[in-house]
Amino acid sequence: MLYDRRKSKSCSGKEKLVAVISHEKNFIFIHIPRCAGNSIEKVLEKWSKELRSASALQRQGFRPNFSERHFTLNQYADEVDISKFFSFAIVRHPLTRMRSIYKWGIEIMPKIIRGESANFKNHHTWKSKSFDEWVQSEEWMRSRQVIYKNKKGKIIPAFNKTQREWLCINNKIRIDYYGKFEDLNNSWGYICNKLNINEPLPFMHSTSNSNIDCSKKTQAIIENHFKEDYEEFNY
Repeated sequence: MLYDRRKSKSCSGKEKLVAVISHEKNFIFIHIPRCAGNSIEKVLEKWSKELRSASALQRQGFRPNFSERHFTLNQYADEVDISKFFSFAIVRHPLTRMRSIYKWGIEIMPKIIRGESANFKNHHTWKSKSFDEWVQSEEWMRSRQVIYKNKKGKIIPAFNKTQREWLCINNKIRIDYYGKFEDLNNSWGYICNKLNINEPLPFMHSTSNSNIDCSKKTQAIIENHFKEDYEEFNY
């Protein structure tokens, strides 16, 4: 598991989890935001302890700047021979994923960014918007390219990047397996079988988004923006 040694008040001085890879179990987990990623990371970290620091990463041949969260499969392929690993991810219905991201921004994000308001200067506008207003805002439209920059000026991947983009190399799906959030128990069972582990999946950073209203206009925007996800993953 790849950790970032940079410290911030939001992390209480602890190393920040940034990505998931294991040479012991030969797996790479692609963490798409709001697709049970934190829960999966929590389970898998026990098999990834050899890569908890920047120095450990460099000893394994990773570049010094390989330290951002939510790396795509293509970015891993620039660092390691992915054919030697079982790569997997969880995908989710685009509309419910966006609802979950919105709710996460309201409920959980303020706790994470406490003391880092300068790095998340747009968050106050996020909190003041309804889901419809948020999706239809200029901020949301722009965020496919950039959402925020961290303290060192590195761009954090946009939350509304298509899920397909995380799993592609040269515009072709190259992930070994993707499960669906809507069938998480069976998907996790398959992953456990492939990794030869028997671990329950905890629920972390979960949000309830069933009561979030969504207009037809907002739904149309999401369907158009994530068209390739609807088609690729049969949503």
